[in-house]
Amino acid sequence: MKARPRVGNQYQQENAPGVAEDEARVRHLHRSVETPFQNFGDCLQTEEFTDLEPDVLEYKYYAPGIGLVKTLDAPAAARYRGWRMCNWRRRRSPV
Repeated sequence: MKARPRVGNQYQQENAPGVAEDEARVRHLHRSVETPFQNFGDCLQTEEFTDLEPDVLEYKYYAPGIGLVKTLDAPAAARYRGWRMCNWRRRRSPV
């Protein structure tokens, strides 16, 4: 992760072809997170994924001055949340 992350930054976490090819993307910079220990504000949220396991997606939350405070598993479909399905039709050419 970069020293000054921005939303949308993507980076490799592991690079062992065919064994570990984990990547992460910064999703939010100022999230609030509840944990059994306490609530944290101003957390950085990442989504972590790998092409080796396309059905696995994790969200991780990092609190300033502490580090990782929470990990959530999410369905792979969450990766596409917000995308719209388009119905592509060939238009008739004007005559």
